[in-house]
Parts: sequence; C-alpha cells; structure tokens
Amino acid sequence: MNQSDYYRVDYQLESSNGKLLSYGIDIHRDTLVSRCSSAEAAPDWARMDHVRCHNCTLPDEEFCPIAARLAPAIQRFSPMVSHDRVIATVITPERSYVKEVDAQEAIRSLLGLIMATSGCPSMKPFRYMARYHLPFASLEETIGRIVSTCLLAQLFTHPQTDADTPTQLPFTIREVENLYQTMQQLNENMSKRLRDSTKAESAVNAIIILSAYSALIPMVLDKEMRKLHRLFSE
Repeated sequence: MNQSDYYRVDYQLESSNGKLLSYGIDIHRDTLVSRCSSAEAAPDWARMDHVRCHNCTLPDEEFCPIAARLAPAIQRFSPMVSHDRVIATVITPERSYVKEVDAQEAIRSLLGLIMATSGCPSMKPFRYMARYHLPFASLEETIGRIVSTCLLAQLFTHPQTDADTPTQLPFTIREVENLYQTMQQLNENMSKRLRDSTKAESAVNAIIILSAYSALIPMVLDKEMRKLHRLFSE
C-alpha cells in the first residue's frame, strides 16, 4: 500500500533533563488499522499462545495483533520511570496537543491508541474513536465519545428506509458497559503478558491504568450519563 493511504500520529515525550523520546503510528485511512512491524521482530510475549484471551475470535495466528504492535512502543519508552514528569506532545494531521503529565499517563494514551487500531476484533468499536484521537481525555469526555460512537454505528448499520417512519435504533447503555468489560479482560491479559516478559515498568503501569479505567467506566456510567443529559435538557 502507498504511504498516502496512511495518516500519522506522533507522540513526543520530553523529560525534565531535556531528553526526547518519540514514537509514530501510521494508521490506514479506510480500515483504521495501524501498520505493524515485521513479525520477525516481535518478542515471544507477543505470540498468540502466550496469554490468549478466552474470547479471541482470531484463527491460530502466530502473533497477537495488539501485542505485536505494542512491543516496539514499549521498547522505545522502557527507559522512562512511571512518575517522571514529561512534556507530552501529540501531533495528529489536524492539530497538536501538549500537556505536562506523568510518563505513565502519556504512555497510557499512546498504548490505548495502538490497541484501538490493532485490528483486534474486540477493539473494533474503539477503532472509530481512534480516528478522532483525543489524548489525555477525561472520564466525561471518554463516555461522551464512546456513547456518540456507538449511536453513530447503530445509525449507519440500521439506515433509514422511510423518512416518515424513522428507524428506532436498538441501542442501550448496557452495550457500552459490555464493551468496557471486554476491554478490561483484554487489558488484564495484556498486563499478564507484560509482567511475564518485560521490565518496562512505565508500560506495565500504563496498561494497569487502562485496565482500571475500563473497570471504572461501567460503575460510573449511569451517573455520568445523567450529567450529560443535563447538557441537553436545559
């Protein structure tokens, strides 16, 4: 495929000592699946049979698509310590974002984007959110975006056939809960892979935070939805 078929998202992390580490992701414009490095370069912990998710629907491929894409990013940022403060700059085709955060928070955002664009079937709903990537999103922003994405998916998979009789979308908020429960299981498995296989403490902590975030969202979803409802009712 041509390079023009892809767009790029760059993460640049600058430590307090001035050291700059960067990592770029090339994402296909149509499929929203990121380019993967050569399988020969993937570590053993990225093999599909290392810690296979119980609900994995992929055939017996040699490497997990998420783990194979995470590996080079984890290697790149392995020198960083979780709680070191960094200036994180995220460059997308439309704009750049800059924020001072802990290294693990910046790496969490990067790994979340890599996972969403990995091609893993379980991550497909998050792939569409990744097209409009919002680094360091708050809980309220995340819930607003995932609910909007789910509604758009329903709209486009249940097209209107009669303008006078709008199609009722078969959407419930429980679908969002189910998505994040699946994501939590996936994050926990990915965390096991990393604990078994790498000393990159900042990356392990970043995955743990992603897992905790996935566990939190179903618990606060109703409360956050009521807050969003008020924005449309006043």
